[in-house]
Amino acid sequence: MTTNAILMKIDALLSHQSMTCSQLATELDVTPAEIITPLRKAVKSERFAERNGYYSVVLPAPSVQAAVRIPHAVVTTAPVDSFTGQIIAALTQRDMTSKELAEFTGIGASRISALLRYRVAQGSVSKATKDGQPYYHLEQRHECVSRKAFPWVEGAVVPVWVRSLAAGVQGCESVYIVAELDADKQSQGWPQFITAYIDIRLGRCICGSTAEDVSSHVLRYLPFDHSEVHAPHAE
Repeated sequence: MTTNAILMKIDALLSHQSMTCSQLATELDVTPAEIITPLRKAVKSERFAERNGYYSVVLPAPSVQAAVRIPHAVVTTAPVDSFTGQIIAALTQRDMTSKELAEFTGIGASRISALLRYRVAQGSVSKATKDGQPYYHLEQRHECVSRKAFPWVEGAVVPVWVRSLAAGVQGCESVYIVAELDADKQSQGWPQFITAYIDIRLGRCICGSTAEDVSSHVLRYLPFDHSEVHAPHAE
């Protein structure tokens, strides 16, 4: 598969949601090593954006003309890194119909409808009817302190996005995790889940209580981001 073909397929996948290199590789039925170089080049050329190991499509801000067509519409200055981000940013201003969202963001009507269905099913956006018109409402408009959740990783492999969560003294960086152990280890009296950390330099999974290397017994693990969370500024 050529680089252009890879990027076109990645572009299509990222138009729906942000994804990690590992997730993209799974969808494309290739290895992460085959797509990481094209991904990095695309990020460097600002075709894609990367944050905490997740990639997304970089889109231009909504045009002034599109905003003017909607009375009282305010173009947000907050950075948006995906189609979904633009929809959420628009709904922070007020409730809108699918057509109004398409005009405000410049995103195609069919894609808007697909993304809205996904968000409604997820519960972050609700659908209501006013005067016979279906409107979309953002369930949580006020900014609150939160932290991005990460998916489980199967086995003891350490993807690039997990490495990006590492913290500590240079050369001794680690990532805190909850690890699920196999039946063999559990038969020795160990619990099914333990708190542990990944030694990035060694690439090994170490039990947080006993300091034992349990890498060969890890079925999957859930990494945590220990960076500081900043509270929203009061206005």
